[in-house]
Amino acid sequence: MVLVSVRRMLLLGTILVAALMAYWALLFFAQRWVMFPGASFPFAQNPPQSDTLRVVRTGPDGAWEVWHLLPAQPGAPTIVYAHGNGELIDIWLEPFEEVRRAGYGVILVEYPGYGRSGGSASKHSVEQAMLAAYDYAATQPEVDPSRLIGYGRSLGGAAIGAASVLRPFSALIIQSSFSSTEALARPYGLWGPLIRDPFDSVAALSVFTGPVLLLHGERDRIIPPKHSETLLGASMRAELELLPCGHNNCVQPWPSVFAFLQRNDLSPSAGSRGQ
Repeated sequence: MVLVSVRRMLLLGTILVAALMAYWALLFFAQRWVMFPGASFPFAQNPPQSDTLRVVRTGPDGAWEVWHLLPAQPGAPTIVYAHGNGELIDIWLEPFEEVRRAGYGVILVEYPGYGRSGGSASKHSVEQAMLAAYDYAATQPEVDPSRLIGYGRSLGGAAIGAASVLRPFSALIIQSSFSSTEALARPYGLWGPLIRDPFDSVAALSVFTGPVLLLHGERDRIIPPKHSETLLGASMRAELELLPCGHNNCVQPWPSVFAFLQRNDLSPSAGSRGQ
């Protein structure tokens, strides 16, 4: 009788371990699709062209698309923007026109495997795309490389944080983003080596010496505000503003963005390289 019970316990333990291993394997292989699903809406096959918009493809293989909204005056501060994981740069052209009209330049960065950009998305490829966009911006005659501002929303906040470790942004704006991939995945039983794309914005902000504006919807259920609260504690010069919204329904926070940049001498009227 005792032997039968032991066998049953061993069998049950084996089934539980097998189920757990299968669960971890499923999450390991599915997590990249969850993090980088691409956009579910159509995009313009031919990117728009205008007197104020320059479309370039950058990176080692010329695969990653960048849209450069030119500032009204050369040498104005320029915002390098990284969007959310279910978006494309196409949808951000119109909202950022208000930023350009305020005097800023804007760099909209497309992720590998998104829209017209080639390749496939991963932490490494997204990081490389952000670095290539920064390097493109820093060499343009309309851009003051000492006034490049990183701005990322959701996944884009992690992408900007990763890029800030390797490039000298003058300020960071991180909206509705997570503190680290591991913190986001831990409730689902993922940690350490099981995480394929380990973004770590806590580590990035802990070494960033410039000003940081954290924006987060107080009703966000996708990425709870506690992630921005963690980032606030990691940064030497961060400030946090909670917004009356969730994750995807926030009104564009341009007044808060402009006020933050003005407080840190990064407004278009604060002087430029050519002055």
